[in-house]
Amino acid sequence: MPFYTVGGSALAENTVTGNTAPVNMPPTTISGRLIARPKLCMTERTDRTCTMDVELVWETNWVSDFCIYSSVDEAIIGCWQAMKQGEKTIAVLSTEDIKYRLVANNSRQTIAATTVSILSVSHKPSQTRRRRHAWSLF
Repeated sequence: MPFYTVGGSALAENTVTGNTAPVNMPPTTISGRLIARPKLCMTERTDRTCTMDVELVWETNWVSDFCIYSSVDEAIIGCWQAMKQGEKTIAVLSTEDIKYRLVANNSRQTIAATTVSILSVSHKPSQTRRRRHAWSLF
């Protein structure tokens, strides 16, 4: 079946009748974005686990089946069928950065990715040194 492009939309010619009708053709590349909110979790020490809720929001330029994968054991966070956008809130418990990937199910292509960073902030007591004069005995 031959295809024609007229004004940016694809048309397929019916070989029996010769008529043309619009065809729902995917773009040559699917693009999109994946956003994590918040993108940063701060812990008090390096051995502390980050505990928080993360909202993952995604959108693409094409309706299809998509899944979000986590870098933790390549776990599936969620999947959507015949969608162009979606969101999911998850609980995070981690001591390491977590990367999330939005993947098109039909091609297994990564469409977008984002990272939630874990930052350890250690509070060391400040040591103030009292200055003494050179002639001071104590």
